[in-house]
Parts: sequence; structure tokens; C-alpha cells
Amino acid sequence: MIIAPDSVDVTTYWKLVDPATGVPETALDVTALDITYIRDRVAAVKADVTALAASDSAHGDNKAIVVDATNAPGVYRVDWPDAAFAAGVARVQLVVNGAAIDPAVIEVELLPFLTAITGASVAVGSIVNDAITAASINTGALTADAFAADAIVAATLATGALTADAFAADAIVAATLATGALTADAFAANAIVAATLAANCITATQVADGTIDAATFAAGAINAAAIADGAIDAATFAAGAINAAAIATNAIDADALAADAVTEVAAGIWGADATTYQAQGTFGQAIGDPVLDTNTIYKAVVTDATGATVGVDVVAVKAETALIVADTNELQVDDYPTSIAAIKAETALIVADTNELQVDDYPTSIAAIKAETALIVADTNELQTDDYPTSIAAVKGDTAAILLDTGTDGVVVATASKTGYGLAATGLDSITATRPAALATTFPQMLVQVFYRFFGKTTLTATQLKTYAANGSTVVTTQTVSDDAVTQVQGEAS
Repeated sequence: MIIAPDSVDVTTYWKLVDPATGVPETALDVTALDITYIRDRVAAVKADVTALAASDSAHGDNKAIVVDATNAPGVYRVDWPDAAFAAGVARVQLVVNGAAIDPAVIEVELLPFLTAITGASVAVGSIVNDAITAASINTGALTADAFAADAIVAATLATGALTADAFAADAIVAATLATGALTADAFAANAIVAATLAANCITATQVADGTIDAATFAAGAINAAAIADGAIDAATFAAGAINAAAIATNAIDADALAADAVTEVAAGIWGADATTYQAQGTFGQAIGDPVLDTNTIYKAVVTDATGATVGVDVVAVKAETALIVADTNELQVDDYPTSIAAIKAETALIVADTNELQVDDYPTSIAAIKAETALIVADTNELQTDDYPTSIAAVKGDTAAILLDTGTDGVVVATASKTGYGLAATGLDSITATRPAALATTFPQMLVQVFYRFFGKTTLTATQLKTYAANGSTVVTTQTVSDDAVTQVQGEAS
């Protein structure tokens, strides 16, 4: 806002809103408001507000009123004391504050070339040539805050009022514009089009490095609708204008591509005829129909005859598969359940014998043997005093006579008498039970080896069954095993 120094009866209008919601306040008690003015480098002056009788009442210092709660919601008239605008400073800050509103502030520029506010307009002809120059305006006097909203719009400017000749060289540069002064909202629709710009008015030399980047554009400011057909083509870019350095990291990502971009790229690559893209070392050369280069995946998989490259491997695999099928068919006819049942029966007998050994009363038997041994010792002591050599000679004579009677050097038992004989209960105990050091070759070894197969150390992997000697590390037998989830196969031991 700009007025002349020493202006009197100044009235301003304010939009007062709720501090939390931003909703216009339409029924404030103006007597609860405070108004304050702050002149440059002078202490603030606060006044309590009293109410005006009506929105069109005559000016009254430090008074206020809501203008029209229905048609202008939130707009309040505030009348200021003349002292706020007295000459002597360049600016004065006007503040309206209260507990129920967001504080509102306006900066007023006090410029001497303006007439006092009387309601009369200032004609252009009343200002002499060069009366308003850069030198007559304080540094920083013209800022965005110095202009009311929409104070300068197309309707306030005469046709052709703003041309290149109206501005001194470098009059408008980055330094003369406040941050965010030029945004999309600052321009009316179609305010800047090709017709409003002189030929070559914007070139690369007129734009400083880094002046235009992503931060200078509002979200969605540049889209397909904002660019005329044919506006961007090869001729609009200088040689080398677009290169890797000109594109920010991650500038092109999934959000920057059209929905069908991936489909288009895939169609262009995977749908291309690879026979025309067969440079050595490329994907097209490796996968393509063998035209330019016969050493391709296509040739190895599709066109090679049986017996070459992949074909040879396939034939070999088929042969191995046939052998596996033959082996599994053989397993289906072998009677392994019966063989296993027989082994389990023999094992049960062995277990029964070992259980019997655990319950025999060997201490009593040993005591009896010791008693018999004592009798034998007594008898041998007696033999030392008897004339046994003479007796033995007599016995030998009788024995010779018996041999002569039988007609042979031994006793011959008649065939008819060879019945009723049986193995004693402990007869098997006389058979040696030594653990074989290799694959069993005798029946006793076989039984012992079967026992240690189930009660000694063994290891079973997916391909081998091994049995071990008593030391737990020496391998005694090895058998191949396999399982295809249908048939289990156990090979011969070695």
C-alpha cells in the first residue's frame, strides 16, 4: 500500500480469519481487537478499538466495524489516527490483532510524490516527465508487499504500456525480483504466448546457468496441453543441448514415463527381427536365426541335427533314462519282502539266544565247576602215590583187545542206531562269533555279519550303505542304494 506522507483520515479494510481453520470471522466483537502502527525504527503504538456506528460512518480514529457479514464475510473496516502517517519515515506497519484472529499486517509506503488520499484520482498528466525515476524511489520501496492483491493486472495497463523500450537495460533481473515473485499464479491464462514475445527475445545467452530448473516450475506446469503441436522438435535444440549432464539423477523414472512406455519399449526390442541385429557379441547375434552368424542359440537348440552340440547331450540322457527304467522294472519283480522276512526271523533267533545268556546262573555253574576241580586235584594227588604206570599198561592191553574184538581201530556205530540225536541247548555257543573283516564267505560269518548289520555301526546316505568294524572307522562292506520315491534299491555288498 502506498500513500503520501501526512495523509489524514486513512481507512483500511482487512480480512480477518480464524487462526486454526483459516475460516473468515463474521461476528467479531471489534472492541476486543487491538490495532497497532509501527513507524520505521520507532516504538510500536497500540490502541484499543471502539466500534463505528455503521460501515459508512465518518472516519473515527481507532475505530472498526464488520462491513457485511453476508456479502463480504470476514472483511472489517479500520480507521487509523493521522499520527501513523506523519512525514519523517518511509514506511509504517499496520497491525490488527486479537485473541480470536490470525494477526493481520500491512506495510504502507509513504511516498512524497503522491497526493493525499482525498478520493480524487491522480492523472498521468499531473506528473512531470522523469518525476518518477529509479533515483526517486527508496531502495526496496517497491516490493510485492507494496502492492495490493491484483493491484497491477492487464486491465490497469494501457495497450502497449509495457514494452522492451519501457525498461532500462537489465531493469528486471533475478536480483530485482523477490523469491517466488514470478509464479504461475502471477500470470493470467495465456498472458505469455508466442504473440506477446518479440522474435529471439528469449535465447540461451539471456538465461543464466541454473536459472531454470525443476524448482522454478509449479507441479504440473509443463504438460502435454501446455505445449503446442510441433513446438518442440529437433530444430528447437542446439547441438548437444540434451546430454547426460543436462539430465538430473532420477529425472527419468517410472512416474516420468507414460503408462504404455514399457509396452512400447518391449515391442520395439522383443518384437524386432533379430536377423537384422547380429553384430558380434550382441543379444541378437546370440539368439537370432543363423543368417549372418551360424553359431547361435537358435542353431544349437533348433537347427542342429541329432548327434551335434545339444542334440548329442539329449541322446545320451535318453540312453541313461532307458537304463534307469530297466533297473526299476527289475526291482518290481524281485521278492524282497520275503527275503527281508527271512532275515528278520533269523535275527529274532539270535536275539532270543542273547536274552537266554542274560538269565543263565553262571556264578552257580562256576562254583560247581570249582568243586569238581577240587575233586580232580584230590584225585591227581592220589595218583601220585598209586602205581598208575603199571595200571595204565594193563588198561592199554585191555584196550587193544577191545579194538581187536571190534575189528577196527575205532568204534563203528550201526546205521540203525543213528537216531534220536540232537544239538545241545548251548551247541551254537561253540561256533566262533568273530566279526568278519570283509564280506562273509561262511555260514557262521554270514550270521555274525547279519547281526552286526543291525546292531553294529552303519551309515546310510542317499547313495551308499556302509558297515564298520568294531573300531567304528574301518569300512567292512559297502552297498549302493537309491530311492526314486517309488522303489528302493539296495545293491550287492562288496
